[in-house]
Amino acid sequence: MVTDATDWVRIVEIITSFGAEIVAARTDQVVLHLCGTPDHCAAFIWMLRSYDLLDCMASAVFAFPADASASGSAGSRPHVHAS
Repeated sequence: MVTDATDWVRIVEIITSFGAEIVAARTDQVVLHLCGTPDHCAAFIWMLRSYDLLDCMASAVFAFPADASASGSAGSRPHVHAS
């Protein structure tokens, strides 16, 4: 359990720098949400490794073209990779 105020400040800095969201928080735990590439998510987890990270779950990875016209048609189906 993280009890040191300096650790909490550092954890919040990591959360902010990676663009993660705090979904739920209590005095003894915090639930976070992060969307990103697998490398981005792995780096986030790596940064939190020394703060008693208890559980991590990846539900799915989706890839969409940045511009719908780049795929040839706006109605094309996305590539889905289950993890």
